[in-house]
Amino acid sequence: MKKIITLITILTLIGSVGLLAVACDDGEYNVNEFEGIPNVLQDYEVAPDESVAASVHTAILPIINDTTLSDAEKIQQIMNAAEYNESFVNRYTYFNYTKGTTTIKDKSGTLIYQRLRKQNANAKDDMTLKLPVNHNFGSTEVMFVRNAALRYNPAGNTYYRMEADGKDIKYDEESGLLSVDNSAWKKHSQFGSEGTISPGLHNLEDAKKTCANWNCKNIVSADSAKIEKKTTKNGDVYYELTFEIDKDVANADSTTIARLEQDNSGKNMSVNYIKAKVQIWECGLLKYYSTDESWNGKIGAAIIWYTGSAESVSNVFYSYSERDNDMSNSESIKNGLL
Repeated sequence: MKKIITLITILTLIGSVGLLAVACDDGEYNVNEFEGIPNVLQDYEVAPDESVAASVHTAILPIINDTTLSDAEKIQQIMNAAEYNESFVNRYTYFNYTKGTTTIKDKSGTLIYQRLRKQNANAKDDMTLKLPVNHNFGSTEVMFVRNAALRYNPAGNTYYRMEADGKDIKYDEESGLLSVDNSAWKKHSQFGSEGTISPGLHNLEDAKKTCANWNCKNIVSADSAKIEKKTTKNGDVYYELTFEIDKDVANADSTTIARLEQDNSGKNMSVNYIKAKVQIWECGLLKYYSTDESWNGKIGAAIIWYTGSAESVSNVFYSYSERDNDMSNSESIKNGLL
């Protein structure tokens, strides 16, 4: 489903407390781990500075302090606010690491999906990698579960899309991360096409791809909803939301199912369960979210469709610092292809 949740699932075609926010020259990442989860951002635990927080569109404290709302209703409204806030914020970076089991017809395997996205008022840098490991997929099934894409939109009005062959995606068993050497990237047909960054980043549909990619209304299970106020070691306040999605409501909602199908190149899809933990800074911007989810349906394209299902856990870490937003590596890859 996706993103806050996006619920970016393991089959999304798009894709941290860490040591480095950008890929090294050889395309690999320096890594630190948060509770055993690979993650490449340096400033996950650093609250947004005043210049970033000032661009927030909807405050969450009035929602949290509204005594007329249940926790489930508050969470639904906070999810809506998160969508709008991301579409307006003037700088953000997130790293998504998703791992799970996917079945296509009678074949199955472990899939890893990761996405490192950076955006500010002038530029966008978005790398997604997806690779099956420990699997028995045939060559046709692999087409739907292996992908490497880099979308770079530097200052100006030119859009550079790049891609790499699936065989060039590397999996590091020790760190759990995927990577592609810089030299393996090649031009996509849209390399050098026209494309601009919307002033102020007022792109709600894009934000929904990294926030709640389900309809937020009346979908949070009341029995599961919990909101806790917490503080980082630096004294910065954030709120942790724990909840589950009511699958009956989700499956009856055309917007939610449409987003699920779009994310997974699927049709006739349905939700089995979605469990979430979300952390949001006091200013209203995302800090971290995790989803444990399952769905089933048909996966494919054109005339090729397979019955499929997935169970996956997604972990998405956010940073609002300048150094995590550095785009010099993608600039170097682009320049090498000119």
